[in-house]
Amino acid sequence: MRRIVVGYDGSEAARRALERVAELARNGAEVMVVNVRPLRVPAPLPLADDDVVAQRRKLDEAHEFLAIRRVRSRRVERRGGAAEMLLEQARESGADLIVVGSHGKNLAARLVLGSVSRKVVREASCDVLVVR
Repeated sequence: MRRIVVGYDGSEAARRALERVAELARNGAEVMVVNVRPLRVPAPLPLADDDVVAQRRKLDEAHEFLAIRRVRSRRVERRGGAAEMLLEQARESGADLIVVGSHGKNLAARLVLGSVSRKVVREASCDVLVVR
């Protein structure tokens, strides 16, 4: 495995995914930690500086977690839908694996909001690991 894309939003599910990535990347794989800021509806509005700082802090947190474990990582900031941006990052970087956390939403939430992990599994051109 050469390249791994992992979605990271600071949630508990994302932390579990990052822990699994640290185990998998011990063989020298490069890890791309992707944080996706959603587009605002109905039209994209400028993000408040505090929002941007908070998102970058999450990426720094993930990068430091991996650095302590001697895993090479890059921070990647994207804007859009989480699943779409993870898939795009994987395609652009030639990733061998995408790792996502499962938030364990209930049925109603999945029907209304959809599921990032489900969409990534369905549309990825590489392997996908969903961490519970």
